Amino acid sequence: RGVASEGMFCSVAEFGISSDLVLPEEAQGIYIFPENTPIGLDVKDVLGMNDTVYEFELTANRADCFSMVGLSREFGIMTNQKALFPVIMVNENGESIEGKATVEIESDDLCTRFTARVVTDVKVEPSPLWMQNRLRNSGIRPINNVVDVTNYVMLELGQPMHAYDYDHVKGHKLVARRAKNGEVLVTLDGSERELNDSMLIIADAERPVGVAGIMGGFDSEVTNETTTVMFEAAVFNGPSIRRTAKALGMRSEASGRFERGVNHKYTAYAIDRAAQLLQQICPSCKVDVGVIDVYKNPVEQHTVTFTAEQSTLECGFSHYIIGIIIKAQEQHFFHALVLFCCLKIFLNPFKDRITNLISVVSVRAERCKNLYAFTLHRR
Repeated sequence: RGVASEGMFCSVAEFGISSDLVLPEEAQGIYIFPENTPIGLDVKDVLGMNDTVYEFELTANRADCFSMVGLSREFGIMTNQKALFPVIMVNENGESIEGKATVEIESDDLCTRFTARVVTDVKVEPSPLWMQNRLRNSGIRPINNVVDVTNYVMLELGQPMHAYDYDHVKGHKLVARRAKNGEVLVTLDGSERELNDSMLIIADAERPVGVAGIMGGFDSEVTNETTTVMFEAAVFNGPSIRRTAKALGMRSEASGRFERGVNHKYTAYAIDRAAQLLQQICPSCKVDVGVIDVYKNPVEQHTVTFTAEQSTLECGFSHYIIGIIIKAQEQHFFHALVLFCCLKIFLNPFKDRITNLISVVSVRAERCKNLYAFTLHRR
């Protein structure tokens, strides 16, 4: 009409955002930006639509790459740069967690580590736009600041998490145990699930509150009325999670990671990272002092020794284990970046040759058997 337009009203569909990746109230009608959004910015910058998104496919044995940290490690070795890891610091400015919550593992064969933290004075509200954008770009729908933090940590560290409304957890107690035949749980999707004793569940003092590693329960979910949150990060048996997910017909982002195996070491990082992020986006909340960490049989750290000559041979260590040959002068850098932590490179006085002493990083623990088999074979 020959009239200058200073802007327009748009729905998320007109932005090119799938309605599956926004809240139901945002999927219909005009999209409302947060109140503090500066006027005049390009909508692509505001909604993170100018970000670079990598698509990748992983084989089942690369569980270590189901996270941003894992991919950072891989990109680091490809680009000859140092991989990045978030700096995790928690300001424990609340009361002591002692006496406020308890955690138990009854089924040791199905749950090897179970950690928990309590955060009080929480105000449940939408997450900042930067977090929502990163979740959407990863194919996850933002829910609220608490739930989004758990999903963000899962994407970042590869450790699935869950958040409970502390006041709706009976006895303020979480137990990892097998379900009883005929027990019923209404999950977060509103479906009623009949359980059996082959399935691992998370229960409180009276009832099931979640299908372990797959989906939480409806009665203990975080809502707008929640003021105290109980975070959970645990390590569950992969084959058990796979069987349960198949039997109930409910696979999830979390179950997919547990099926492939999660890093025991990162469980403690994840529970702290969640508390740190929630403090960052919800300054009013307070993190109770202390972490509940039930870890009866910690995973042992393994070390392997081999010579530079073994590693550079076409039939040697690197070629046999990872399919490439690494030059002797590059080995320390390579091991430090991606597969292992290089503890020491020293002169072997008996063989008069340079020897590497490496510690197998927990994210690649599945390689231990191959490492031992190779080193024993070569001696």
